[in-house]
Amino acid sequence: MTTINAGFWIRVQDNQVVAVWDTTPPRETQDGWREAVEVMPDVIANREYVTHHHFDLGVSPAQIIWNKTAMTVEDRKGGLVGQAKGEFQRIVNEQAQLQLNDELTDVYNAKIVADAKTALEARLTLIAGAVTHEDVDVL
Repeated sequence: MTTINAGFWIRVQDNQVVAVWDTTPPRETQDGWREAVEVMPDVIANREYVTHHHFDLGVSPAQIIWNKTAMTVEDRKGGLVGQAKGEFQRIVNEQAQLQLNDELTDVYNAKIVADAKTALEARLTLIAGAVTHEDVDVL
């Protein structure tokens, strides 16, 4: 089912949309404004995502129509790799900050970083082994 969101305005000049607002525009000082609605497709979580849009100026109110596309297994795996690397980076940054801290009792712990690296490598191996969306769902 498609979702329709009202409350948009578009400004059209020479049959081209030149501005989109989600508040009432200054129609008394600028011409070409007309009401519009946003048409959002339903997407299947972790399988599809919203992409670019186009305008249908032949209807009233005008429509801002969003498209959707399929999410590939590789797209999803890339996101998981980024998350895993981000978590490792967070741990490394925490430990580096301890080393730079003025508190002499707070020191860099190489074991924590080594354990995080081992966990990262194991996670990356699991992600690399995923072949289907169902495999990625389990991760």
